[in-house]
Amino acid sequence: MPPSTPEWLAEQYHAGHFHLPDAHHHILSDKEHEALANGFNNLSTETSEELRLERTLLVTRIQSQLPLGFPSIFADLVYRILACHSTAPFYKSSSAPVPQSLSLQDIGRALAWLLPDRHLSMSTTGTHGRVRTRADHRRLLFQSLATPSLSTANSTANEVARRRYARRNAFDVQERDRDYASINRDDDGDEMYHDLLDVLQNNAPENYPYGTTRDHVRPLARELKADFDFHGLAVPRGDLTDFVRALLALQFNTNQITLTSDNLRYLDDAVASVMATFTCDEQDVHDAYATADDLVAWPAFDQGLKEITHLFDPVYRVLNDVLLNGEVNIDTIPPIYGVPPELQPELDTADEPHVLSLGRLALANAIVPPLVDWDSFNTVARWHRSSSALPSSNAIWSNLQTPALEADDELQASTIAFTGRVRGSGERFVGGVLAAADYDGDDGREQIYSIYVFRLEPSVRYAKLLGQEWRQGPSGELVFDNTTLSGFRLDVGAMVVGMEVPGVSGEQVIELDGLEIWKDGQ
Repeated sequence: MPPSTPEWLAEQYHAGHFHLPDAHHHILSDKEHEALANGFNNLSTETSEELRLERTLLVTRIQSQLPLGFPSIFADLVYRILACHSTAPFYKSSSAPVPQSLSLQDIGRALAWLLPDRHLSMSTTGTHGRVRTRADHRRLLFQSLATPSLSTANSTANEVARRRYARRNAFDVQERDRDYASINRDDDGDEMYHDLLDVLQNNAPENYPYGTTRDHVRPLARELKADFDFHGLAVPRGDLTDFVRALLALQFNTNQITLTSDNLRYLDDAVASVMATFTCDEQDVHDAYATADDLVAWPAFDQGLKEITHLFDPVYRVLNDVLLNGEVNIDTIPPIYGVPPELQPELDTADEPHVLSLGRLALANAIVPPLVDWDSFNTVARWHRSSSALPSSNAIWSNLQTPALEADDELQASTIAFTGRVRGSGERFVGGVLAAADYDGDDGREQIYSIYVFRLEPSVRYAKLLGQEWRQGPSGELVFDNTTLSGFRLDVGAMVVGMEVPGVSGEQVIELDGLEIWKDGQ
């Protein structure tokens, strides 16, 4: 009697017929493979008759690409992220020592999992497959920074909340992929187990006549899965805080500036905002993962990166430059811009700082998609209550208006930013609205305006709205398509801003202290 499909697949795996060492190969382009091979050969040394890239050498090379005096935690953690991704989906416990060298195959596999959206091709999308999501990418980043820090006791009692959170992420896909979405946490294993299922199914031998489903490789995946629990992982908050500071400092090209730990203090407020965003709003989900204030568990990390979507772009840029000779498409890794000239002095203390200081601007850059030419970004109007009365709505509108454009004109991005205090609590508030041209492929229109409403302090929130250019409403408010912004009202005549703050009931009134209007291309 022939073996069952699961038994046959297990036999094929142990006989070496799955070819998993090369499963990542098609994820990188031919140019990327060639660039990686050249870069690896230039940096590697021969160890036990095999070329390997030593940790110390790669860290030193990464450090050489950074501003003078830059804290070493960035290069150290980039290597850790690379090393952890190199073992996917055969995850080794985060308590295991980080390998001191990597092979060419290790680095190729790591980049295939790490570079944005590449991991989506690791699974079979179809009736018997699972569509991977951007949450899977955020989770891999989390795993690479985390350590087994949380107790896994009472796991059964907390499993309901964990699966509900996993389901939410698994079905957070475009409508066309909804039929192929599937929860990646069940009785057989957690999210890491389902990564293994994805890869095993996607790389099963093709000589089985009836095809392979995810259920066929479940027994094999149970045999091979990690020996530690995903929900026991957490990132030390202190390490994450230091890393966030480095990530924000590298949002702009600051290679010509000395940036030691001491003179990165201009980022203190932005770092505090990011860390305040790494929280979990749902108490039962929070309780299912985290028990200590000095740790960031998965749901908190995930919710933070949903808001600060481009925070890790500096990691991709430096790996692209060091290992791939810049061959990665800029659609995947947005280009880096120089610091706007008028903000250069703000590395020192200014008498009257901008609302969008360099630290806040770095945070804004980490939130919104690359729709702004930051090199030419500049203020066209500034007001501070300490020096003059805040302007009327007509005065503000005169600076916000976008002139009629000809077909060949370059579109401009405009931003209104404001700072103030929440009436009643006195809590500091910094927010704004950015309007920029965007491309909407799903809608079939090449050019529409995207409106981004954002809050930078005390924590980060942003929302995207699609519509026409902003215009002035009858009472001076900003209006889009005959509707005021949902949950947001800018009433410049009354000099207050109303915004529904997540987690706070009712509308919050912000008493403005400063307001600026910025544009690019001028």
